[in-house]
Amino acid sequence: MTLHCMAFTRAIDRASQLLPSHSSVFYHVRACFLTPSTASLLFNRNKISSAVCGSLYTDNDDTGFSNPRVVPQSTINAMIEEIYGELAVQSIQGEGGAARVRQHANPLKKNLMGPYYPPVWAMVFTNPKLPLSVDIGSGSGRFLMLLAKRNSGSSNFLGLDVRHKLVERSNAWAEQLQLKNMHFITANATIALDSLLATYPGKLTFVSILCPDPQFKTRHYKRRIVQRPLVNAIMKYLAVGGKIFLESDVEEVVLDMKRHFKEHLGDSLVLVKKHESTSIEEKEWYPENPTGVPTEREVAVLGRGLPMFRLLYERV
Repeated sequence: MTLHCMAFTRAIDRASQLLPSHSSVFYHVRACFLTPSTASLLFNRNKISSAVCGSLYTDNDDTGFSNPRVVPQSTINAMIEEIYGELAVQSIQGEGGAARVRQHANPLKKNLMGPYYPPVWAMVFTNPKLPLSVDIGSGSGRFLMLLAKRNSGSSNFLGLDVRHKLVERSNAWAEQLQLKNMHFITANATIALDSLLATYPGKLTFVSILCPDPQFKTRHYKRRIVQRPLVNAIMKYLAVGGKIFLESDVEEVVLDMKRHFKEHLGDSLVLVKKHESTSIEEKEWYPENPTGVPTEREVAVLGRGLPMFRLLYERV
């Protein structure tokens, strides 16, 4: 068992060296593989106390990022709950209760292909003329809920996700929290965003696409959320001064999103300053989450010492 563990981790490390552009993917695989039990085997093999299992943090490598550390999932969960504790949401029972859903959903299923019709905005928001922030791929919804709670009366928040059970639970939580400035819709944003925003009476000022499904298989690239129709819809409605925030722990996914927005750079879109260039000139990452609220995925990734890749654009 120990030999197999060591061989596997060495193979991942070697692959990361040979393909540095995909290093974040290999780091993620390695971190997922090194559970506390398997890590204990490796550490004991190398005369390292198993007491460090669950709190290993290695030095920075030549990329400038920290190598992954082994952190028990229970610790990650505690970190997430601490951040979102102020929401104090209770468990919603019923269809959306445990919200057991497929991690990788197919956004091209027939029931997600439309047509889509916008809601009556006055029925979902107390003041539908407030500036609107849209989170595409809202997941559990807690990221958006926390933003809505902290910006009550100044902004409205709309979450879009293809997983209906998560959307149902998010709306139930929002109702429980009496948040009248947020709403969730089950939708394939690539197809739906243009139609949904067509009747919104206020301005679109912020769009976030955070840790979207990477859809690693080449034949599934067409399922990636950022496609030309989505970019066109965002640029059509985003107000001057509005921001687009892109983030993922998979570098290639962010570079792919960047490629879709590239045609608008310089003309109607600019990278917000404060970017830090890596050794490769064209890769410029925003150093922090500009919203001040990390997503659950972001907490887990950073908690394991893995990098997040961020881009922040502004409409001009």
